[in-house]
Amino acid sequence: GSEAVAAYVVICGGKETGKATIAASINAISCTDTGCTALSSLDKDKPTITVVGAPATVVLSAVNASIKCDGSETATVTAKVTDSAGNDVADGVPVNFSVIARGTAKPARTVTKDGMASTQVTAFSESTEGLTVGVDAGDVAIANVIQSSIRVDCAKALGSAPPPAAGSAPAAAAPARSGVHGPDTGTGGADASRGLPAWPMLALIVAALTLAGVRAAVKRD
Repeated sequence: GSEAVAAYVVICGGKETGKATIAASINAISCTDTGCTALSSLDKDKPTITVVGAPATVVLSAVNASIKCDGSETATVTAKVTDSAGNDVADGVPVNFSVIARGTAKPARTVTKDGMASTQVTAFSESTEGLTVGVDAGDVAIANVIQSSIRVDCAKALGSAPPPAAGSAPAAAAPARSGVHGPDTGTGGADASRGLPAWPMLALIVAALTLAGVRAAVKRD
């Protein structure tokens, strides 16, 4: 009788990177008591693959790079890891994330998939100005570990006024007004102690003196 036989084969190409072509075939065979003979090729393939090198560059990016530093909101930090030729590194390259401040990165340890690895960053303290997220990519047993870092800022609350400068006096509050009032056009020369304008007072005095003079003239007549 005959049957198709296939098996996985691991091929080690050394330290050279670049393009490689692998040929594979699945054959029909005929087996007897003395051995088996290949009859024909039922299937075959000849793919070209890219052999990539160790990590050489790490580029970091952040989604939601300004967060509330209250322990609830998160930012997504992603590392893109490439070799010296700009190719994405192989799947499974170790990537470690760390937070330099009061915060966490989850997961702290992961591996690349299609040259990428991501983590979720959370900040605990509202008083902090932000977080520095560091990353190490690679396996020290194979090649040098590549390092990089990125900043995640703390968002400021909307509508909050900046604190007064050191040594400055607080601004005086405007006096409360009640009832219906006309437009405020200034004092207009008013006597602040009595609340009346100065020129009506002067007119009243002149009128009183004139009236007194007329009365005196009438009495003399």
